[in-house]
Amino acid sequence: MARLTRALANNILDPAMQGRWYVVFPFTENPERLLVEVAQPPHAKILPVPRYYGGSMRFYPGAVEIDPISLTFYETKDYFATRLINAWRSKVFNPQTKRFGLPAEYREDIEVHFYGPEKSSAPIMTFRYVDCWPSDQMPFDLNYGEIDGRLTVPAQFVTHGVEYIQQQ
Repeated sequence: MARLTRALANNILDPAMQGRWYVVFPFTENPERLLVEVAQPPHAKILPVPRYYGGSMRFYPGAVEIDPISLTFYETKDYFATRLINAWRSKVFNPQTKRFGLPAEYREDIEVHFYGPEKSSAPIMTFRYVDCWPSDQMPFDLNYGEIDGRLTVPAQFVTHGVEYIQQQ
């Protein structure tokens, strides 16, 4: 096992900064108006499958699944985020007609871009969440006690996979 020497410690890279990310919805007409304040982008999980072998259980890779993406949107005074999410949700299930939409009509990609510490215009890494759709829109937190009184719109999006794109 290698010891951490002064020379090794001096060569450790700076940490990735949490505030250098941006969520993009490529399908919207005005993607710059849809601002995400909090994002919890999940990674794919490989579920273990137990198998009995030689008097004990052994675990092997089974199915791959991915949790929903949790996003909290900054709401503007024209309720742009709420209107966009509600319009997208009505493609999944239309409350007037009581019918579900076709997956080809409501599945869209969501991208989370990660940037380096320098003020670069190109992301270092991108997570592309494939075939997403809004599954759950949390309630507004209406509260007279809040100092700034801003509304945020938390929502969850089901995804069918994630692609990791490494840029140089």
